[in-house]
Amino acid sequence: MVFRQRPEKLELVLLHYLHPRMEFSYEEGVSYTNLVKGYEGELKSDGWLRGLTDDWLVLNDLLLEYNGSKFQIDTLIIAYERVYLLDVKNFEGYHSIKENKWYTPAGKPEKNPIHQLERCETLLRRLLHDLGFHFPIESYLIFINPEFHLYTTSIHPAIIFPHSLTAF
Repeated sequence: MVFRQRPEKLELVLLHYLHPRMEFSYEEGVSYTNLVKGYEGELKSDGWLRGLTDDWLVLNDLLLEYNGSKFQIDTLIIAYERVYLLDVKNFEGYHSIKENKWYTPAGKPEKNPIHQLERCETLLRRLLHDLGFHFPIESYLIFINPEFHLYTTSIHPAIIFPHSLTAF
């Protein structure tokens, strides 16, 4: 059961209004495009999760704070005695990992989404522990775009590719 519908981020709403009224700089345009693509990917994942049992709680787009550190969770699923943390990415193109560093299709370094996922999981685990909950947490990085490919020399069990979503 979806407990909290996914809202459109205020920043994205404001940029939707500004976009036809002003010319964005290159950096602003890239930021706007990334926000739009990210939101579209999250909506796709919401559609994919609609078929879950009503016994599970699905919480979307959470902004939490623990011990002075803020962290954002795309989707949190509470299922019986387990919590699933899903970080959804709508990347496209041929990305690569070399020596634990991620690169864009243009070969430029980018933030490692695995590090972001691990940070989120650590903060969520500590927060739940302090609140008296000791559920196991399983974290997954969900790549929702079928036009995404990752070149890597190893398999990471927390990464779910578009072609694996149904089996997952």
